Amino acid sequence: CAWDHSPCEMFIEGTPREILSHFRRRHGVVHNVNEKFQCRWGSCSMDGPLKMGSFARHIMRHLGIQFRCSRC
Repeated sequence: CAWDHSPCEMFIEGTPREILSHFRRRHGVVHNVNEKFQCRWGSCSMDGPLKMGSFARHIMRHLGIQFRCSRC
């Protein structure tokens, strides 16, 4: 995990539930679907605000986890 530009050295599981749990417990990120915030991942180049509803999927991209759309 490289949140807030300093790795916490914790392994994050690749499921959305585990990702949200890690960020809630280790970094104080509270899951509020309507909230928007800036990604603080060390190497993130995203310019605009991130919707909390897509937070886990966004972090999965940083972790290199790929997934397919269920409709494709």
